[in-house]
Formats: sequence, structure tokens, C-alpha cells
Amino acid sequence: MEFEWKNIGINEINILNSWLTIKDKRFLCMTEKSWEQSARDIGDCLKNMDNAQFKNIMGYVNGKPAVALMFGIESIEVLNLYNIIVNPEYRNMGIAKAAVSQLLNNDKSLNLVKKYKKVRYAYAIGK
Repeated sequence: MEFEWKNIGINEINILNSWLTIKDKRFLCMTEKSWEQSARDIGDCLKNMDNAQFKNIMGYVNGKPAVALMFGIESIEVLNLYNIIVNPEYRNMGIAKAAVSQLLNNDKSLNLVKKYKKVRYAYAIGK
């Protein structure tokens, strides 16, 4: 599966917010904080680390938004997958698996500058 990756901006935030149910927000620990605020907080933390990289991106399939990823690579060469959510229309179709596979394989479409040796993750919505 091929994704076209775009940084999440205001248009993507509106799309992403339409995907999030109350259950999704609870699962992602976002009942008190939005995706946008979570991304801002994590990005602010990582920008103070030497050689860290942060991405808050949306993957499109055939021009349609399908998945959003929030991840960072810390200076200690650890990839943290903070959040992933799949458009409800694409859930249970392998979208999350394909997106994580691209991430773990350091696909050139993700434009990762920093290399990593270890991976950490917490949760996923809509496998």
C-alpha cells in the first residue's frame, strides 16, 4: 500500500478530529487534550533534545486521508510511536499495519533524517 504523507496542518486537524470518537479519545489519552495539543507538547519536548526529530503526519491513499501518525526519534536513537489513528472508513483493512511497516522500514517517503535502533509504542486505534 502506498501512502502520500503530508504534515498535519489545520485542514488535516479538522479531518482527524472527525475520526475521533469519545472511545478513541479515551484510548489515546486525549479526553483532556486534543491531538494538536499533544503533538505540540511532544514536539516542544523533542526540539530540546540533541538530534531529535518529530513528525505529525497524515497518510493519504488514492487522495483520501486514511491514517495519522505522531512519532519522534530521540537523540538516543529510539523511535517512539506516540499515536496512530485510522480513518473509520479504512479500519480493519490493514492500513495501520501498512503505515507502521513503512515507518519501521524507514521508507524514504517519510523523510526521516535521524536513524534509530530501538522502537517504543503505546497504543493503536483502528488496526
